[in-house]
Amino acid sequence: MKDAGQEISQAISDINSALGSSNQSFYMNYLKRSVKHLAEAVAILNENQRELNDRIS
Repeated sequence: MKDAGQEISQAISDINSALGSSNQSFYMNYLKRSVKHLAEAVAILNENQRELNDRIS
């Protein structure tokens, strides 16, 4: 199984960078990156759930 923690950590880092940015373009770019990392984390968690379900059945 894969670990989603790195993706979540990167998303948090990007959100913190966005909040510290005074430039709207950088702000939006950081938020877009954070959404991509969160989406990847969800995909990893879904894959892990499928693996666990397969092991149980």
